Order: sequence, then C-alpha cells, then structure tokens
Amino acid sequence: MTNPLSSGWTGANAILRNESSPSISTHYSIIQYADYIKKSASGFQYMIDATTRGDWGGIWTSNGSYSFVSTSNGNTNITLNTMFNSWVYCDDGIEERMPYYTSGSQGIITTSTSPDGNWWGTLISSGGWTPAPYINCSGNGHPGIIWYWVR
Repeated sequence: MTNPLSSGWTGANAILRNESSPSISTHYSIIQYADYIKKSASGFQYMIDATTRGDWGGIWTSNGSYSFVSTSNGNTNITLNTMFNSWVYCDDGIEERMPYYTSGSQGIITTSTSPDGNWWGTLISSGGWTPAPYINCSGNGHPGIIWYWVR
C-alpha cells in the first residue's frame, strides 16, 4: 500500500486501489491480496515506513493468525523486530497492534483503538491529513507518504 495523499481514500477502495498500476509514489493498495502473499498464517512479517523508505516505522512479526483485512483492533500479539527512527507506542501514534481495516470516518487502515476518536497511528485516512494522522507523539504527525508492506 502506498499513501501519498489522503484525498480519494474510502472504506471501499482502501484494500484495493489502482491494483493494475503498482507504484511507490501514487495511491496504490493491494491489501485485499496480502493474505495470499504472506509467508504463513502466523509468524509472517509486515513493514511500515513513512516520509522516506526505511524511516518512521519498522518491521513486525505477527505471532497470531491475523488477516490484513481484519476489522478487529485486538490483533496485538506482534513483535517489533526492527525500528526505523526513534518513536514510541502511544495513543498519539502507532499503537501496539497490527493495522486493521475499518470504515471509520478518519482511520480506515489504522493501529488506533479509536479510529473515529483518537485516530493517530493511521495509515489510510478519509481526508484532511498529509496523508494520514501518523506518529504525533514522536514528531512525525504528517509524514507526507506512508508505505505498508507484506513479507
């Protein structure tokens, strides 16, 4: 998934957008297919980075049988393997859970426990952000671009 701007994202297109035009610089999402791409049902890795490649995020291992299109904010059995830059888990940033899918008005793909209230830690938002409310507590609230990868 690549999110350079919040404009145009909806709950309907967040998991599949411009799927025939892969890009690391324009709107693109094939989250719908991520469960087919991942290495195994559990023990798979995912990566989030923002601003520039290899910054403001990290690489995590999912220790549970989680789905990339899960609508549950309970997918918290994860391990941070590599951190990019210096940030902390917080309510105003990435929260300690695998990103999940919601039709929330602000957080559509998010780590927030409250995607319609305190929506920091969001990868795709429905609008008004650059490109989504990300890691405010550690100094990168508006990263300009966010990437989400499956391994």
